[in-house]
Amino acid sequence: MVSTVLTIMVLPALSGPASAASYASTLACEYPGDLPGSAAASWDWLQDEQVIAGAGGTAGCGGSGGSDRPGNANGFTATLTVSAGDRQHLKTVTKSFDPSGSFEVVVKASAREWARCPPPPSPTPCNHHLLIAVSATFTMTS
Repeated sequence: MVSTVLTIMVLPALSGPASAASYASTLACEYPGDLPGSAAASWDWLQDEQVIAGAGGTAGCGGSGGSDRPGNANGFTATLTVSAGDRQHLKTVTKSFDPSGSFEVVVKASAREWARCPPPPSPTPCNHHLLIAVSATFTMTS
């Protein structure tokens, strides 16, 4: 059984000029199960709803970074992908908006799946099933 919870929040901040604005990103992950799932974030800056080539980025769990956002950007899209289990069950969310000023985007997602115990000898103690789980939060501020 796989369950996934996805949340998108867009929080407007103080307005300001888009040129020479910087951004910072983080992807924080928690592993509440017996075995970890996985998560990855990716983003692109947009101009008139089109991706600006070479201006995007990616992050894995524990990743953080930042730089200047493109001066011609008037949009942004972020995707957070989480997976749990042998089948690599994936869920992705995307949100676009006009970043004419400062903003913060927080995207949360989690996935979990029960797996049968591996046959002995197993490196992980197990009674009948193991929980594979990940809970991830991607934050982008600019």
